[in-house]
Amino acid sequence: MANRLLKSKIPNSSPDSRSLTRGRDSAKPKCKCDESYDVYMLGAIGYSELPSSAPTNEFQRYDFVQDTWTRLVNSTKGYRRMGFAVATRGQEIWVLGGRMDDYDERVLTDVHMYTETDKWSIKKRMKYPKQEFCATFVRGRLYAIGGRNIRHPSGKTSVEVYARGRWRHSPKMFFRRYDFATCVVGDQIIVAGGVLGRIDQSYVRCVEIFSTMSSSWTFARDMHTFCRKSFALVHVNDRMYAVGGDAEHTVICNNSIADEDWSDPVVTMPPLLSYDAFPLNGDIYVVGKKADRDQSGSFQKLRMADHEWDDLQCPWFPSRGGVRIAIVPNRRCENAENPTRL
Repeated sequence: MANRLLKSKIPNSSPDSRSLTRGRDSAKPKCKCDESYDVYMLGAIGYSELPSSAPTNEFQRYDFVQDTWTRLVNSTKGYRRMGFAVATRGQEIWVLGGRMDDYDERVLTDVHMYTETDKWSIKKRMKYPKQEFCATFVRGRLYAIGGRNIRHPSGKTSVEVYARGRWRHSPKMFFRRYDFATCVVGDQIIVAGGVLGRIDQSYVRCVEIFSTMSSSWTFARDMHTFCRKSFALVHVNDRMYAVGGDAEHTVICNNSIADEDWSDPVVTMPPLLSYDAFPLNGDIYVVGKKADRDQSGSFQKLRMADHEWDDLQCPWFPSRGGVRIAIVPNRRCENAENPTRL
């Protein structure tokens, strides 16, 4: 099963797969480069007047045309979350689960949805509370994978899927994990890295592939010495890239996750305390906070053609990081295209 992954070229055209390119055929001319999309930054940890572990409900939008960040109002019932998950469907941004802060043991089941009309709505809650998990859409279905909560501090193998207005159980992963990364390729969800347990903090080396068509899990090549947590997994130009990680400042690549080992680092990335990454039009973008004395914000593009970094306009950050990124097609650009879902 795993060997069939990536045998044919799959267009990287879905925001939930964290891979976005333009469609080939259209009657209208398309906007240039990245101008058809907006980047949203959600979360962040610690205003100066709050404890350093207290999350905020920071919510900002980046406009490629104006090269500016705009602070928006986050109306998810006023929740200040940490360890939450974000998934996108068209121009919708879904925010799921998370934890209030280190002093409040409540782990949330709440789900909220935001649209570009600046409106938040409450959706049906997940079956179980989750933090440090992953969520993604595939063919209109929302998958919430792994994570942990107070009853399962060492991670969960469970998978929930949301479709037709309700949540239901889906086949479990082989290994429990939290603080891991996912990526969508076609009808398959790639799950890599993460932490196996709360006490020993050992990394999960194995990579698992979930087929949404057959609702089954298979194994792919382990990450071995390249295993990591708190990183981003993206699919660009038919290759898989693991970006950063806890105490990791490198980008590594796998040419075909089913059949090949992970490579030595492709490029070194700037040291960041907390960040998220996404691919767009064949390049990789990273948003985070610099690991310097000022802890200023950072927004950079890794040009995959020559593996060089470009600096972009930095977002405003609280005193620490802890963010999630969502990228959606915008409506302000007349020729913006709603990407075809994988």
